[in-house]
Amino acid sequence: MNKIFLLVLLLLCCSNLEAATVRLEPSVISTVNGTTFTVNVVIEDAVNLMGAEIFVGFDPTKLGSETMNKGEMLGRNGATVVFFTTTTTGKVGFAASCLGGNPTGVTGSGTIAQLSFKYIGQSDSWLNIDSTDLRDTSLQAIQVTGTTGVTVTAAATHGTVTVLIIEPATSTAMSGDTMVYTATAKDADGNTWTVTTDTVFSSDDTAGTWTGSNTYTAGRVGTWTITGTHTATGKVGTATVIVQPAFGKRPSDVIVYPNPCKGTEIIFRNLPEEGATIEIYDLAGDLVKRVHGDKAEYRWNIRDDSGQMVDSGVYFYAIIGKKESTRGKVVIIR
Repeated sequence: MNKIFLLVLLLLCCSNLEAATVRLEPSVISTVNGTTFTVNVVIEDAVNLMGAEIFVGFDPTKLGSETMNKGEMLGRNGATVVFFTTTTTGKVGFAASCLGGNPTGVTGSGTIAQLSFKYIGQSDSWLNIDSTDLRDTSLQAIQVTGTTGVTVTAAATHGTVTVLIIEPATSTAMSGDTMVYTATAKDADGNTWTVTTDTVFSSDDTAGTWTGSNTYTAGRVGTWTITGTHTATGKVGTATVIVQPAFGKRPSDVIVYPNPCKGTEIIFRNLPEEGATIEIYDLAGDLVKRVHGDKAEYRWNIRDDSGQMVDSGVYFYAIIGKKESTRGKVVIIR
């Protein structure tokens, strides 16, 4: 029992019973990438404070230490103040002390240091008091009962979407080519940011297809509109694509559609670049239509060589190139 009493008495003699708090202010900082901000290291309710050593921790992936400067607190009574700093990954520290053989301590609250950091992230971050060592004029430790850090929040760098830009704005593609589109939002102040993943893309090319959210495969020959709709605001942006015929390299590259055909036109696409002869026969083997295609695409109007509309049924076609030929059949339904 006597040993415990002596230990408590020793602790009371070696420490200042007055308690102080250390905090960073402001407690919340809203900033944007690339911006430098300043926080104050504040000591409150100190009694006879002569010096302090304080370390502040931070997230080095989102914050970079810039400067450390002494505050006004220790020099308040006219004393000369020395100030030393140190920096390691994720931590900065400083030591501030009054000079003189019989310095006058500071009682009260104030800013002992100012620290500046550069925000290099895209999401929220933090600063906190890592460790403290406060001393009075008798070099006794001043108790610290509480510390408060800082929450760094990523502020919005733009306003509401006023314009949606779809790129490429104008392009030319061959039938079957793929193109990747992007969407950029713009606000009333001219700020721009990418919103491709928040945009739904479509086109009026009925034979065109989309892979993923923004990759378009050109379908029918013609001039088409690519439309992007921003899901959060409903803003719409457009682009233009001109789809040209795609020449095939051999008859087997040819695409024939629609098949079966319920309309008045069958398209032979991707004809060989050097030209090909298209022959169409009925089930009896009689020649119905012969045409020499010197373009990448031929549209058969379902009429024979005399100009008469052919009947419903199964028809065979032959596409004859310079080096090879291919055959197939089409079904016409009325």
